[in-house]
Amino acid sequence: MKKILVLVTLWMMLLVNTVFAAEISDEGYVEATGVGEPGQSYSAGIRAAEMVAFRKAAQEIADMSIDSDTTVEQGMTQNDTIRAKVKAVLHHAKVVNEYKGSDGYYYATVRVPVFGSHSIASAVLPKNEKIEPFPQPQVKVVQPNEGVKESQDTIVLAGGYTGVIIDCRGLGLATAMSPVIKTDKGEKVYGYKNLDTEIVINKGMASYAKSTTENVARAGSHPLIIKAVDVEGYGKKCNPVISTKDANRMLAENGTAHFLEACAVVFVR
Repeated sequence: MKKILVLVTLWMMLLVNTVFAAEISDEGYVEATGVGEPGQSYSAGIRAAEMVAFRKAAQEIADMSIDSDTTVEQGMTQNDTIRAKVKAVLHHAKVVNEYKGSDGYYYATVRVPVFGSHSIASAVLPKNEKIEPFPQPQVKVVQPNEGVKESQDTIVLAGGYTGVIIDCRGLGLATAMSPVIKTDKGEKVYGYKNLDTEIVINKGMASYAKSTTENVARAGSHPLIIKAVDVEGYGKKCNPVISTKDANRMLAENGTAHFLEACAVVFVR
């Protein structure tokens, strides 16, 4: 009965357009903590805290971007299937911590995975029926043994890159389920349409870190590191922008290593 009451209240609050301070962690969760008023029984106080936590998480989910043009809330409004799937994801959300504080208030923290089994991504991302190839570099690409020097119009492959790290520190990058890497000319060089849906749902298009050396194992032991020149996006600025020169390098190296197809991508923010 407790679970039913929480879910009913949660689902009703999904329709309320109020901004809450829930947070998407770099580890790939929506996590929110609710507070219950003091002066009630433990079970009642924790239940109240859980309902607030679920409400905060639900609103953060509603505000998340499916892509650069559509939020989860808009997706639920436009598509009853998405609405039903999001409801099912919320049903599987976990309360990961609950306690009564020394101040007499009750606290509960709820966590919802953005990727993986019973995740937000599994509820809202459509199947990519036809995977689009990555763009080709706009310069000549040569092997190092060809004796050609690198220039503005030529890239000499370095080889051996295991992934890519896009350094967006200081630019205000926001997290998102389906980010796009663009060039400074507005061209898309990495996006959902280039990837296998199952890979994206299971691991996400990119992970997030706070430096280029910590929590970046996803990019492998020898990542290509690129400094972003800007960030952009609809609502939240979730799309890194890199120079055309760096985009050409990334695409050229990916042509042999295929780290983009494996989503071996890390954004530092």
